[in-house]
Formats: sequence, C-alpha cells, structure tokens
Amino acid sequence: MLDYKIKTFLTVCEYLNYTNAAKALNLTQPAITQQIKALEEYYDVKLFSYHNRNLTLTTQGEVLRTAMTTMLFDVEKLQEKLLQTENHTSELNFGSTHSIGEIYLPDIIIPYLDKHKGTIMNYNVDNTTEIFNQLKQGMIDFAFVEGTFEKKEFSYIPISTQRFIAVCNSNRDIPPIDNISELFYHPIILREAGSGGRNIVEEFLKDNGYRIDNFLTFSTFNSVQTIRKLLQADLGIAFVYEIVVEDYIKNGILKEIEIPGFHIEHEFSFVWRKDSLYKDEYLAFLHEVQPGLLKQSTDEF
Repeated sequence: MLDYKIKTFLTVCEYLNYTNAAKALNLTQPAITQQIKALEEYYDVKLFSYHNRNLTLTTQGEVLRTAMTTMLFDVEKLQEKLLQTENHTSELNFGSTHSIGEIYLPDIIIPYLDKHKGTIMNYNVDNTTEIFNQLKQGMIDFAFVEGTFEKKEFSYIPISTQRFIAVCNSNRDIPPIDNISELFYHPIILREAGSGGRNIVEEFLKDNGYRIDNFLTFSTFNSVQTIRKLLQADLGIAFVYEIVVEDYIKNGILKEIEIPGFHIEHEFSFVWRKDSLYKDEYLAFLHEVQPGLLKQSTDEF
C-alpha cells in the first residue's frame, strides 16, 4: 500500500485547499498540514505555495504529483494483474480519439484478439479531452491520440503525421477562394467541443478574426463516420483528418477545399503515463500491432 502521506498529497493537489482536502479524507486540517510538511522535509523541497491567498503547486510539487499519480495507478494495476494471474487471464485497458478509433484501429484489434484469445480488452473511443482525462484518472493505461497534448505528464511515440483538411461533396459548387470567409455561405459540420479537430478549426478562425457562428449554420457530431456520411449527402462542408476521407476523394465522391494559409499537419501518437512501471507491456502491444498501423498508413493514408 502507498504511504498515507502520498494519498494526502494527491488529495490536496486535487482540491488545492487544505480545508476541503481534510473533509474529503476525514482528517483535521492540522493533520493534513503536518503530513504535507513531512513530505516537504523528506524531499527537501517546497511542494505548495500561496499566490494571492490561492494555494498552488510549485514546480517540484508538479513533478511529485505526476510521479505519485503514476505510482498510484501502477499499484492498482498490480492488484488487477495478481487477480488475472490467478484466473489465467490478461486485460488491456486503452482508448483512442475518434479519427483513429473509428477508421482503422478495429482492423488491428481483430487479429490481436484472434491471436490472444484469453485477453480481456476494454477499449474506449472518445474525444481528445476525455481520453486524456481517462489517462489522468487511471481509467485507461494507454491511448492512440491525434494532435497536441501536454507532453510533460505523458510519454509518447509518434506513429504518423496526418494532414487536416477542409472537404465537401464533389458536386458542391465551391470555386477557388482567397479567404476562408468565402466559405461562410455554406453550412459547416463540426466535431463536438473538446475534440482535437474542433479545437483546430476554432483556433484557425480566431487567428483570422472569425468565429464558428460566422458560417451559415453549424451542426455538431461526435462521430467522424457520421460526418463522412453527411458530406456524402452534400449537407455541408467539414474539416477532418485526410485519412477519414482519402478513399472518398480518390473515388470522386468528395473533394478537398483549398484554403490559403490553411496548411495543418498533426502527429498521431501512442501515449501512456510518464514513468509507468508497465511501459514495456504497453510498448509490447504497440510493437505487435504496429505493422498493421504502418500498413494502413501506406495503403490508405
């Protein structure tokens, strides 16, 4: 079991308030303060400081929080593995963002499960914000993600680099444009708030002095496959990773919209909590499925 002072420290990190942390742990505030002080003396660093009466983590405190959170999740995973050993099973808990998870991960999961028939797989597809929340909370062990993220808290391996493009039905009348504002007369189909793709579009518009509501209408969906079907039905324009629509563009069903100044590429990455004891186990999974990922990167992307 972890030292109780670590649990206290992580609880104070969560609330950034000694009184609220004490209530959550059913301890007195002096007891909380004493435990934090003991940790600071042990590591010989200051873990918290006050700024304008607000409790904040120091740089050293941030480092300790990341390490201790990973340790906490590793201990919980160890308990799970001990039970799995007794039951002669193994378990994988991971997630991915929509553009990766809906389009090509199913094709690598199927052969993996066929080969490892005793494996219990818990796999979740969600937007970027939620996937990283699940990593931070220990709900999943690793993830396949797109776009940018806070790298100081996670270890990662880039898998590929993908273009992010504007696209519409091939029959939609959109002549060459000089500015994105010329697209505002078309409905736009968007991912939900919190998704990496939505953030890219909003940031580009903001940098050019515009907003989402400058478009004629906008609709929101949390499925890239749904967005692809709406594009096929010529119900608007959308911004997606090229992998989502490349075959449809090649077959003449959809077409890319060239926007001056809009040249965006993002990495697709394999991500896990930094300093996890189970890094080698996660990488073993990646290395086994990576030939399938690379094949799709060559054949489909």
